[in-house]
Amino acid sequence: MSYHEAASKDTVENRMTELQLDREADTANTDRAAFVTGRTVFLSPSGFDTFPFIGSSMFPHRTLNRGQIVADPNGGDILLLRPANYDEQLTINKPLTIRATRAGWVTIGKP
Repeated sequence: MSYHEAASKDTVENRMTELQLDREADTANTDRAAFVTGRTVFLSPSGFDTFPFIGSSMFPHRTLNRGQIVADPNGGDILLLRPANYDEQLTINKPLTIRATRAGWVTIGKP
């Protein structure tokens, strides 16, 4: 589940702060996992790839590579990138969505 779906973008995102939206995604990843399709995996340059977590808003993963490793191989997961330059080589071999938060710019590859 993501709060970045086009159908609800104008009604949800304009009424909630980014932190509130993050909490919604985290809740969908845990308590409501049986009722949603896909998880939101958070990535941030200040995160850690060694965490056993799936990449929550409080404990994000650091690299795109780690995000795609933990993403569901059947698809449906979203990698939600915090503002940064993610300069890494990556081969994506599963269906997933990569999105940036509304907090700032994201660059994949060299700036």
